[in-house]
Amino acid sequence: MNNTLPVRPVVAMSPSKSSAKRASKGRGKSAKKASTAKRALSKVASRAKKSSKTAVARSAKKAGARSAKQAAGPVKINPKADGDAPVKAYIAMLPAWQKDIASAIDDLVAREVPHVHRAIKWHTPFYGVPDQGWFASMAGFKHYVKVNFFKGSSLKPVPPTVGTAKEMRAVDIREGEYNEEQMAKWIRQAAAIPGWGA
Repeated sequence: MNNTLPVRPVVAMSPSKSSAKRASKGRGKSAKKASTAKRALSKVASRAKKSSKTAVARSAKKAGARSAKQAAGPVKINPKADGDAPVKAYIAMLPAWQKDIASAIDDLVAREVPHVHRAIKWHTPFYGVPDQGWFASMAGFKHYVKVNFFKGSSLKPVPPTVGTAKEMRAVDIREGEYNEEQMAKWIRQAAAIPGWGA
C-alpha cells in the first residue's frame, strides 16, 4: 500500500498570461471605482440641480407674496438714497398695520421738524436736521415698528429699549400701541440736540 497522495500536475502560466490576468482584475476594480465615483457625482449634481430649482421657486413664491401684499410699492429698496421719495417707498412696502404706524410717525416728524432731512441708509429710513446730524431712524420688523433715537439717553423720559450704541435708545411699537403724544415729545427733543454724524 502506498501512503502517498496523488499529485496533480501543476500548470505553469507564462508570465505574460498571469500579468495580463492581474491587470484585467485591476482594471475591473478601477472601473468599478470609476463607475461608483460617476454615480456619486451624478447624485450630487442632481441634488444641486433640484436644490437650485427649489431655491428659485422659493424666492419666486416670496416675491409673489411680497407683490400681493405690497402692490403699492416697489419690492426692492435702495440701501442708500436721499430724499422724501425713498422713505415714502419704504413705508409703502410695509404690511398694512406697520404702514399705518410708519406713516403716522413720518407725518409727525414732518409736522414737528419742518426742515427735516429724510434718507434711506442701510435699507432704513433716517431723519435728520441739516448741519446737526441724524436724530432718529425707523424700521419695520415682524411684530413691531422700531424707532431709534441716536441720542435717546438725553430724552425725557428715556425711551424704554436700549439701543446698539452707547447713547441710543429705542421704542418698539406693536400693533395698537402707538402713542402719538409721547412720540411727538421725543421727536421734538431729539431734533433739538446735535445728532449722530454731526
